[in-house]
Amino acid sequence: MLKVHNGRIDFSGVFDHFMRGVPQELLRRHQTPLASAKHPGGSIALMHVDAPKWYLEYRELMSEFGPHLRLGSQV
Repeated sequence: MLKVHNGRIDFSGVFDHFMRGVPQELLRRHQTPLASAKHPGGSIALMHVDAPKWYLEYRELMSEFGPHLRLGSQV
């Protein structure tokens, strides 16, 4: 189910619906404003991000998470 909050569409319900069969240890969903996003630790093998629409946003995201990407990881 789509939710609208402060004029923005929240797709998390749709994501949760389609990912509900994925084992919890394989998936960590984190929802936050981009400026508040912080890496929780560990290396990253795969990262799907539905946020950056502009280069500056992408650069901000990669500044925080990029150093933790494994060699050959997929973003």
